[in-house]
Amino acid sequence: MKLTEVVLDNGQRIRLATLTGIVISAPSDRVGSGRKTAELSLTNDFVVGARMGGDVQGFWLQDEAGVERFVQLNGFVLPAREGHRVSVLFGAPAWLRDGASFGARNHSSGDMVCDITVLRTALRSWGINVGALGSLLRWTAAFAGLLAAIAFFVSKGPLDNQAAMALGWLCVGAVVGVLAWLFVGSNIGPDARARQLAAQINEAGAAALRSAS
Repeated sequence: MKLTEVVLDNGQRIRLATLTGIVISAPSDRVGSGRKTAELSLTNDFVVGARMGGDVQGFWLQDEAGVERFVQLNGFVLPAREGHRVSVLFGAPAWLRDGASFGARNHSSGDMVCDITVLRTALRSWGINVGALGSLLRWTAAFAGLLAAIAFFVSKGPLDNQAAMALGWLCVGAVVGVLAWLFVGSNIGPDARARQLAAQINEAGAAALRSAS
């Protein structure tokens, strides 16, 4: 097992660990949603175990010392079969005890997967939020609400006419908000910085997997 520490551009430190061994059990495509396994202790203060959600692939690995460990891949699948040599990547912020898998490499077939976003909502504990949906909804609601309010108060006539005008501009504002987010909002602010950090973590994880032997 190899351990390394990476400093991101924002000064945040993360720990990466690669566990390499021979697959000694046929990998299951799905251990099943919601299932928890016993903690896998990488060091005294770095463990993995409780899964994050979604489907899980699990198999037994035997390392060079003959130690057998059950590992699970959260939210992604690595093509592998019994007898293949595999490295599994685990990561966690330096201040957290609990880590999770987000990458793996099959040395026998050459397949490799590394994507920090498979951790989904668990990334909140890393201080990284790569979800764009919330940002899109905020931009859409802001433009839709603003144009609808202007249309309602500027238009004249019966209340029904004002409401209809506001509803029409609400739809227009929603479209404008989506377009504004696509061309502007998605490229600035916290979401863009989060994607940059996620890309940096993926790059470091892929490098750790390539150096595993």
